[in-house]
Amino acid sequence: HRCDLPILVEGGPRVAHAFHLAGLFDLYVFIVAPAVFAGIDAAGLFAGAGVMSMEGVWRGRFEDVVRLGDDLRITMLPADPQG
Repeated sequence: HRCDLPILVEGGPRVAHAFHLAGLFDLYVFIVAPAVFAGIDAAGLFAGAGVMSMEGVWRGRFEDVVRLGDDLRITMLPADPQG
C-alpha cells in the first residue's frame, strides 16, 4: 500500500539510511550550512553499510538549489533512468 500524500521524515542517520534502503522516498531535501565537522568521528548523513562499488551508488539529479541566508537548500530527485 503506497501513500500519495507527502510525508516529511526527519531523523538521524539511522532513520535516513533505513528509509533509503527501503526505497521509501521520492526526493531528498538537504539544508547545507557553511560549517565543516571534520574527522573520523563526524556523523554522516546515513548510518549503516555502504555500497562496495560505483555501480551500487544511488544517483540523483539536482532539482532546485535555493540560498537561505548563509545556508543552501538543495532538492534532489532520483536520476532519470532514461538518461
